[in-house]
This record gives sequence, C-alpha cells and structure tokens, in this order.
Amino acid sequence: MYPDGANAWDTNTDPCPPNPSYQWHGCACVDPCYTPIDGEDCQLGRITGITLTSMGLVGTIPDSTFDTLTNLTIFDVSFNSLSGTLPTQIGKLRNVQIFQVRDNQLSGTIPTEIRTMGSHVAPDELAMALEDYEALVAAGELNETAGIYPEDQEAMGLSQFDISHNRFNGTIPTTIGELINLQAVDVSHNTELGADGCCDNADSYYSSFYGYTSTIPTEMGQLKKLQVLKMDFSRFMRHLPSEIGMMRSLQFWRMKGTFDTNQVSGTIPSQFGKLKKLTEFFVENNTLSGTIPSEIGSMTKIEMFSAQDNKLSGTIPDIFDSIPALSLWDTFGNKLYGDLPPSIESLGSLNYLYIQNEHTDPLRNHFCKQRIEESANGRKHNWQVLGTEYFSYKKVSACANPYDLAGAFDRLSGDV
Repeated sequence: MYPDGANAWDTNTDPCPPNPSYQWHGCACVDPCYTPIDGEDCQLGRITGITLTSMGLVGTIPDSTFDTLTNLTIFDVSFNSLSGTLPTQIGKLRNVQIFQVRDNQLSGTIPTEIRTMGSHVAPDELAMALEDYEALVAAGELNETAGIYPEDQEAMGLSQFDISHNRFNGTIPTTIGELINLQAVDVSHNTELGADGCCDNADSYYSSFYGYTSTIPTEMGQLKKLQVLKMDFSRFMRHLPSEIGMMRSLQFWRMKGTFDTNQVSGTIPSQFGKLKKLTEFFVENNTLSGTIPSEIGSMTKIEMFSAQDNKLSGTIPDIFDSIPALSLWDTFGNKLYGDLPPSIESLGSLNYLYIQNEHTDPLRNHFCKQRIEESANGRKHNWQVLGTEYFSYKKVSACANPYDLAGAFDRLSGDV
C-alpha cells in the first residue's frame, strides 16, 4: 500500500527527519528520530499519523503496518483501491483516535481485536453520556469550564471508526462495546455486512463474538458517547435490540435499506424514546412491523423521522406537540390507518409530511367535489399543508360527506 510516484516512501530513510521537507508524504511525526537516545528502531515509532486519501493505492494493508506503527493516532487511507482484509494487528493501535478506510475494496470480517484500539484509556474512564454530563452541570456537581468534557473526551481513545463503502461481511463483533469513547461509527454500504448465516459451520469461539439474534450486538448499548451511527445499505437483518435506547448521546442514526440490502424486521422498541438527543432517525425500506411507539414523543429534539416502506400498522400516535423541531415525517408505504392526530397542527417547523392517502380525510372533506391533482392513489406527495392548516381543514368543511378514496384520487375514465 506504500505510495509511489512523486509521493513515494523511501524505506531506507527516516520518515521523520529533522528537515520537514524530506518527511514521508502523508505522515505526521511527533519529533525527529534521534538514534543515540531513541534507539535503532525508533524511526517508525515516531509516526503519529498516516493520511493517504485518494492516492490511488492498491494491494493489501501489510500486517507489519500495525505491528510497527503502534503510536498512530490517525490512520486514514480512504478513497483508494486497497483490497484484502483488515489485519488482526489492528488491535495494537493502542493510541489511535481516528481510523478511516472508507471507499476501498476491503473484505472479510471486522476483527474482534478492535476491542483494544485506543485502549490507553481505562475502560470506565469518562464513560459519560451527554445527558449525564448536562445533568451534573445543572446540579452544580461539575464545572462546565473545567475542561474535562467534551475537549478531553475527544482526545482519548478511538473516537471515529469508518469502514463504509467496502465489502466487509459477517456481523459487527460484540467487542465493539468495549470502545466506550466512540463518537462516530460508519459501517454503511457493505452489502454483506450483517447478513444471516454469519456463523454457519463456525466454531464456538467465533460464534461467541458474532453469533447473536439481533441485527446489531446488544453490547453497542454501552457506547454512551456515540453520536453518529450510519448503517445504510448494508445487510442488517433480524430485530433491533432495545439496548440501543441506552446510547443516549446518539444524534444521527441511519439504517436505510433496499430489497437487496438492509431488511431489519421486528418492531421499533419503546426504549428508543430514551434517545432524547436524536435529531435524525432513518429506517426506510426495511420490514419493521407493529405500531409506532408513543414513546418516540420523548425524542424532543427529533427533526427528521423516516420509516417509509415498512410494514408498520395501527395509527399515528398523538405525539407531535412534544417534538416541535420536527421538519420531516415520512411514514408513506406502510399499513397505517386512521386520521392524523390533532397535535399535527402544533408543528411550526414541518416542511415535509409524507403519509398515506388513508390519513387525508380532512383535506378531501375541505375540498368537497374538487379533485386533488398530483395525488393519485399510490403516489408519494408532500402533505405539509395538512400540518400547517390542519385546524381549518378539520373544522371547516365544504361538505358533510367527503368522497371516498376512489372518488378523490383515482383517474376518471369512461363516457360522460
């Protein structure tokens, strides 16, 4: 994977020489290597960062990369053509804070050895959710200007882990729960990652880390600092574990699917209501069923909620007055029924409302005897007007008996 051309590394020279002009391309160094003091093998240990994005790199990541560059804090080789697997020596990166290999051709499973990445931080040190931190500040038990959060938190342990847009398979190992300083995880666009059959014919040791019944390991609930979780267009299946509700710093979660990728089933756990920092929740094109839990009304900062094209049933819960920042609600393509809840009129920030025609009785009633253009049955249409003018549509009617769905939406045919 070593760069060539004008940016080539000369492995016979010091990567961190006293003259920065001769420093290896893409390397960050703590200071020059001084053999009389640091020893004969000090050169590679001085490298604290490797950033080789969009360099046209091919081949595999050598095992020796993580064997010798143990002081790396940043490793970023994104947007290349690297293949092969992630070496198990990845666990030797005890000081790493940012690890990014997105947009390559890497394959195989995620090594269980990730458990020790950035492990110079004690396992329980500062394992504090944003919610807990704010509560301590409000109670006067923590000085907000003391500097222990969030600045120091961001500097300790592995905080960013991005393996998106590759060819990884299997599932996420349970050992990810030990990376308690993670703030952002992106495993999206790995079309075989999370698929069923990960542990067929596997021995008991392998199954202990990968063999579980939920789409993601319940141990991820231990990631109290995680703010971003991207799982779009991979192959996650089975149900969503309720332990996700323990990830109380989570702000963005995306698990979009297609017929060929994610197909998460089961219900939306009521424990998700504990995600009070969540602003974006995307689970489009999966096979989720059951009702929409009323507990999501506790997601007081939610701005975008999208569960399009699932198998959700029941009615839309009356929760909109408790989520005033909502700008997008998309439950189109489910099995929901009934009218919109009255609290829909309290949404002042709503820009996009995608619902099924079964929820539009007030609109058809208000425009009695008028066909509603661009809203043929089965087509997706933004009904945001129902949110902003719900009161007038609901209370002020042009006729007592609105047309049925066929009369209001279907295309006219035949002779007049």
